[in-house]
Amino acid sequence: MTASRADRRFAGNLPRALLLSAGLGFTAPVAALAQTAITPPASVEEPLELGSPGNAGSAPTDQGTIQDPLPAAGPIQLVPLGLPDADQTSDEPVEIRSGIAVQSLKRIDPESVGVLDAGTGGFPVDMWTGTPRPRIDALMARLPTAPVSEVQMQITRRLLLSRAAIPLEGDAAPSQGANASPGFGAGSQTASAQGTPSESASVTDSAGGNGSGSSLLDLRLKALLEMGLLEDLDALIQAAPSRTDDPEVQRLLLESRLLRDDLPGACALTASPPADDMFWLKASVFCKAVAGDTAGAEFGATLIREEGGADDQPFLNLLSHFIGTKSAPVTTLGKPDALEVAMVRTAKLSWPEGAAAEAGPAIQRIIALAPGNDPVDRLQAAEDLVQIGRLPPDELTALYADVQFEPEMLSTAFSGAEEIGGALGRALLYQAALSQENTVARAELLRKAFDIAKREGRTALLNRAYLPLISSIPPQRELWWLANNAARALYLAGDPSEARNWAEILRTEALRDPVAEQDALRLWAVSRLAGDRVLDRLGRDALARWKEMQQFTAPEEVVRRTTLLYSLFEALGEAVPEKAWEDLLLTAEPDFQRMPNASLTRAIAQSASGLRQGETVLLALVMLGDAGPALAAAQTMGSVVQSLAAVGLPRDARDLALAAALGAGM
Repeated sequence: MTASRADRRFAGNLPRALLLSAGLGFTAPVAALAQTAITPPASVEEPLELGSPGNAGSAPTDQGTIQDPLPAAGPIQLVPLGLPDADQTSDEPVEIRSGIAVQSLKRIDPESVGVLDAGTGGFPVDMWTGTPRPRIDALMARLPTAPVSEVQMQITRRLLLSRAAIPLEGDAAPSQGANASPGFGAGSQTASAQGTPSESASVTDSAGGNGSGSSLLDLRLKALLEMGLLEDLDALIQAAPSRTDDPEVQRLLLESRLLRDDLPGACALTASPPADDMFWLKASVFCKAVAGDTAGAEFGATLIREEGGADDQPFLNLLSHFIGTKSAPVTTLGKPDALEVAMVRTAKLSWPEGAAAEAGPAIQRIIALAPGNDPVDRLQAAEDLVQIGRLPPDELTALYADVQFEPEMLSTAFSGAEEIGGALGRALLYQAALSQENTVARAELLRKAFDIAKREGRTALLNRAYLPLISSIPPQRELWWLANNAARALYLAGDPSEARNWAEILRTEALRDPVAEQDALRLWAVSRLAGDRVLDRLGRDALARWKEMQQFTAPEEVVRRTTLLYSLFEALGEAVPEKAWEDLLLTAEPDFQRMPNASLTRAIAQSASGLRQGETVLLALVMLGDAGPALAAAQTMGSVVQSLAAVGLPRDARDLALAAALGAGM
């Protein structure tokens, strides 16, 4: 966390002897894709030619497992035009392991610690092979920490927690040279007018790394804190015992404990804090106030008034609620920090209006779950957090279950939820469905919930929050009308076998019911992106039939969805007929949607070509930004998905493709 203006002004100005005499304990420190030739991967089996005649007969008959069109071994070749092949850039010995080129690293940074590895959901230990250390630092400093995509957040979490060999800052990585990513050397590009700040920020490979003075471990810990992954932050600190006395790490640990409402643990740290730091002084004063040391807290408050400024007034207002002085009203906090959050919570005060909007994810979660807040406000805030993966769904459903409804309302929930609408309507339907033992009746309530959520733009929320209810209903033919919604949620949740069972029911029913056929075509694109081909047996030219169904959508949305779908298919190795692209060309207008910085697009292609897995993942996350796959341009998603597949991450590639498709309303 960046030091405030008051922190910097305070540094070095506070007399240490005065602090000690007051008993405050300040002692020892505890080129765009057009510039790159891309060859799609070969399929495990012969890929279906989307939309070509005769598809019905060529669909695989064995649907026992999902057939992944990505190669079982051997990466996509992403060779930049006019540049030498990746294998010509280094004299280091190369070992091919599971489709990934592995080169030996010289010296390893002690900050290579982590709590995940390839066997526990993390990335391989050699993920940074070939990437210069300054580039790792620079990209990590630009990692988006507030993505609105759960899939993107989970990939980010794995990256931050993975145990991986990192070269020391002075070491050159084996693969740099002619094939090094452009835009990351001295004199990198000017920011693109259309790029986001994270995309267009200049990144340098020169000495100095990220320019923040923070170590790579500090950057990882800060990102975890900003994302609200507090337990993960503590676990990573424990994995680096040699760094636990570092002042930066100590502060991050203090903030984590304050946010987790662990006041004893937080105040224990203030017993021997780093000297001459305003944040630590404030924390020590707060702990003294909580412990009943009013004299020590008042003296500390005097020092803060004398040495601080306007930025410190919210803290002083909050402190007045603890030390017996006249309590000042808390009408604004600006952007509340961990200490102010702990003070509001401990004093059992109401949150000022707008505090959640200014706060980061960790603080938003606290505000959403604060018992003193309005129940409806808490429900709405919790729904927002669940929809973007910032809150576990079971915490939202616990709030749903706590809402008190009259028995008559529960018995008429099917019609009543329509009138109530919003978060309360979803809570009513959740309770009614949960208490319903009849499977058909429960399914009817779920369908009603999805109908309302679609109108209110909350389908993504239901896919997560209602997943246990969906999973509780076994796929059965008489419930084919639930299949579209159920399969989508299950594909997104990573349960393709159960999703396929619903899709198969829908495919069978489509043979005799036109409405079921329409539902099956809607599901076809999502199913195919998930790697499942069960709905290819709907008949020939499923792609053209899917596009015909978009005719009732706004023309610009049709072009956007279709372009995105074609780009995702080709990124995953599926052949889209030239006729389909030609038809799209004749109807498409110029698209001024946000595009990635050209340097990033070119860089990720070259990183994937060099099989630099960690660098490719970092670049993908930076390209997606906080807006995530739902709002990314088709070109961005095609580049990200294809590059991740190329470096041996087909599951992550598919998950992001699904998130993009569902976010686009497919």
